[in-house]
Amino acid sequence: MADLRVRFLGSGDPFASGGRLQATILLETAQKRYLLDCGATAMVGLARHGVESQTIDGVIISHLHGDHVGGVPLFILDWAVKSGAGADEARRLPLLIAGPAGTEACVRRVMQLYRWGDAYDAAIRAHAIEFTTLPVGRITPVGPFAVLALRAIHTPEALVLRLAHNGVTIGYSGDTGWTDALVTVAAAADLFICVAYTFATPDPTMLDHATLREQRPRLSCKRLILTHIGAELQERLAEAQEEVAHDGLLVEL
Repeated sequence: MADLRVRFLGSGDPFASGGRLQATILLETAQKRYLLDCGATAMVGLARHGVESQTIDGVIISHLHGDHVGGVPLFILDWAVKSGAGADEARRLPLLIAGPAGTEACVRRVMQLYRWGDAYDAAIRAHAIEFTTLPVGRITPVGPFAVLALRAIHTPEALVLRLAHNGVTIGYSGDTGWTDALVTVAAAADLFICVAYTFATPDPTMLDHATLREQRPRLSCKRLILTHIGAELQERLAEAQEEVAHDGLLVEL
């Protein structure tokens, strides 16, 4: 087995452009399974590939938009249902949820809004979930990964991330407009996973393919894969000059 397996469970935008699921990437080491972002369709992506939710050890969140964090409440509800059904079905270790400041409060509010507050409270009492914050400008240990978080240009809390494990490095843009932080997280990375929402329509908070191509010489990653594909880029995939993810794409590093 490769040191790290990367499976794109969801490579799309919030609107299912091209039939794609929302942002969710499965990272598998020899002993651990983590999700990089966890869109509201994360459970669908896991089920399509035969991955049981209870085998996920943690989730690393780039920002708090629902198509990146909306699946987390479902993981907590899933734990509550399975723990009620029998101890053999429930996870035995806490689900580690790492994200920007405010992640814990966001998840709690959403579960209360969806009337799943009892499940959240039960998970907290049982120590079934654990939250950790990713401070900007620092490297934080998250399970088997060392995670560097830098400021994105998107929402106030949004992060771009660089993950290292056993000599393998992944850069991840999350959602962002162009920022030199992308140069840092992509530097000599084995894989850089980069948002490309539109083909050429500019948006200061969402990178487009045309801007990425202009900046491409500054990105020294070994491999670059585009994700978070919106409707405009979906219609012009044949013109894309970078590798484009699809749901189910597997990369072994």
